[in-house]
Amino acid sequence: MALQVNLTNTTTGVNAQQAYVKIETLGVNKNTIDVSVFIYFNASARNGGKEPLERRHSNYPYADYLAEEKSNAKGILAFVYTQLKQRPEFVGSIDC
Repeated sequence: MALQVNLTNTTTGVNAQQAYVKIETLGVNKNTIDVSVFIYFNASARNGGKEPLERRHSNYPYADYLAEEKSNAKGILAFVYTQLKQRPEFVGSIDC
């Protein structure tokens, strides 16, 4: 699972029209889901072992996941990717 999105790196100004957004780490405790997301120039860069353009961290309430899981039962990765797609920088992203 990953996302593809047109994204401009806020530090370097590099525009990646097919940026590849991949969850690299995910940790869960009783209250929070902590997520590290790596953003690569594209899927080929990630698959070729290149360094990510950016690393971003976010967290989500575990209770939100439990509520969603009761009605959807898609799993925690699907939940987090859905949450990521709602962030302004990832609106319009597609699953890949």
